[in-house]
Formats: sequence, structure tokens, C-alpha cells
Amino acid sequence: MACRNPLPLSEDDLLEILIGEADPNLLDCLEVDEASRERYREWVDFYRRLQRAWYPSSQTLVDYVSELLDEAHHQAVSAHVDECRQCREFVEYLMEQTVSSEHV
Repeated sequence: MACRNPLPLSEDDLLEILIGEADPNLLDCLEVDEASRERYREWVDFYRRLQRAWYPSSQTLVDYVSELLDEAHHQAVSAHVDECRQCREFVEYLMEQTVSSEHV
């Protein structure tokens, strides 16, 4: 498929790609435009730094699902999970794995 968007991609376009909500055409555009790819790589690096700073670690989410956190920490993680699609999906995955392993 050929890119049908103006290049370079806008910041909104790059954000849609980053959060996984982009239509396939935007991905095609990213593939053909070096300037957009470079800006996207910068966004990905920034996003990863933000995740390390503000998101619960994977281990914290495992402890959350396993109910190993103290009440205050559990409530804080729960509030974050309610608002964060990425963490919510990871928690759902962990819960499915827990249920699967209990039935083995």
C-alpha cells in the first residue's frame, strides 16, 4: 500500500503509531519516509524513558496480581492500571497466566 498522508508525518500521526492506534496507511508512510522514522525513533526513546520513570515495573505488576503489595501501594497501582491501557492489558495477561497455571 502506498502512503496517502502528507510527509513528514505529523506529531499526531506519530503518536497514533506509538500507542498502537494507527491505520495501516500511517505505517506505510513511516516505512517510506526517513525523516518521519527518525522522529518516531526519538518518540520511542522518550516514551521508554517515561515508562521507566512513571509506570510500575513488571515485577510490581506481578506483585499486584499476586496481592503481595501493601494496601497503599496496591491502591496506587490499581489507580494507575485503571487509567493505563498498556498496564491493564499486562495485568489481564498476568491474571490469565495465573488462572492457566492453577488449572494445570
